[in-house]
Amino acid sequence: MGDDIHNIALTGPFGSGKSSVIRTLVDEEKDNYHFLQISLATLDVKKGVKSKADEEVLSKKIELGILQQLVYREKDSTLPYSRFRRIHYFENDEVTRYVIMTLLAIICFVIAFEPTWLRIDTFYNQFNLGKWNIYVDIIAVFYLLIFFWILLHWIIKKYWGSKFSKLNLTDGEIEVKESGSIFNEHLEEIMYFFQATKYNVVILEDLDRFDNPEVFLKLRELNYLLNHTEVTKKRKIVFIYAVKDDLFKDTSRTKFFDYIVPVIPIMNLSNASGLMKKELLAIGYSDISDEDLEVIAGFIDDMRILHNIVNEYHQYREQLMGESTKLIPAKLLALIVYKNYFPDEFALMHQHKGRILDFIDQKRDYIEHVKKVLLSKQREMAQKDYEIKVANAHLKMKDLRSLYVYAYRRAISDYEFDKFVIDGKAYDEDAIINNNELFEKMISQPTIQYKKRRSLVSR
Repeated sequence: MGDDIHNIALTGPFGSGKSSVIRTLVDEEKDNYHFLQISLATLDVKKGVKSKADEEVLSKKIELGILQQLVYREKDSTLPYSRFRRIHYFENDEVTRYVIMTLLAIICFVIAFEPTWLRIDTFYNQFNLGKWNIYVDIIAVFYLLIFFWILLHWIIKKYWGSKFSKLNLTDGEIEVKESGSIFNEHLEEIMYFFQATKYNVVILEDLDRFDNPEVFLKLRELNYLLNHTEVTKKRKIVFIYAVKDDLFKDTSRTKFFDYIVPVIPIMNLSNASGLMKKELLAIGYSDISDEDLEVIAGFIDDMRILHNIVNEYHQYREQLMGESTKLIPAKLLALIVYKNYFPDEFALMHQHKGRILDFIDQKRDYIEHVKKVLLSKQREMAQKDYEIKVANAHLKMKDLRSLYVYAYRRAISDYEFDKFVIDGKAYDEDAIINNNELFEKMISQPTIQYKKRRSLVSR
């Protein structure tokens, strides 16, 4: 991959397997690259985008979601100078250690400086070591220096970069202003994050579901800053975007991305039945016919849904097939497919409601309706056949034979055609038209044989 490629698009329709490709990439290259995966699948945008103001609000929510996943991904110890404070959980052993260190510091202070307001003669007389007191004092002072060095180090790390006008340290809030970009406002925080960590490949998923190309432009600008600054020690940082094919039109795709990798779906409506059969065979089910699978799987176009259908079918079958031997596997599978695509309707079935139960209750009426429709079509076809016979009743047998023969002749469409060949002998059209026996032999042959001016041909 070239050094100038920093923004890569992984494109494909919904359910094409982009996430699987990403998982494979991370698993196979985790020793060579440091991957940072960001997904906005949980970001809920309830209000639709209807105006420019709505677009700006949506853009801020997306940027804030990305920023939160950056900041709160790492431990406090990894980002000690971050302005965003998080609640630090103290283990019991850690609390005990801090208490002991503080008590020792107080004791060392008393030993080293002997304040009169804390002086207890009995205590001092009891622990008076004579000429060795100087060594105890040196140890106490040395411990105090270490203690205060650790304390100052912790204070500097925790509060050095804080901007108290923008950060509520008590409630741990991140202030979102009404104007300006979240990325621009917290650019120093983002740059510091990449400076303090080793991430060099950032994977962004689910950005395409917001249909907001503006955020891609901001991410591209951010990527440019990261790759052209001394802060990140000039290491190459690549952004990989998993997006749908139709997010950008025409040349806009090459405007945002340096390199585009298409993901070809392994599943579509034409091969869904074969993949479902393979999945079912893998768990030991082979009692559903190919015809039934063809009909049932004709609605499935997503591999994740197919996996879930097979998994749920296995669980339902394990629970129900043992209790009722009358349960038909193909019908159970069809019901599980319905459950995955119409979960609300499936839930109504437990209350004896919904369109499926309405359809079952009206089964007899539906069958009668279908019978009437089929009978009506049969009558229409019979009427058409009768009209054709009436229209051709005036034609003589010879005329009908001539229509067949000339139709055969047009089907051959060979400019070198000479004569038809029947039982090894050559006959012209008129001879066959005038002889019913020759005509019957010609139409009963499996192939049309004819003689060219130079050779014999069969079709």
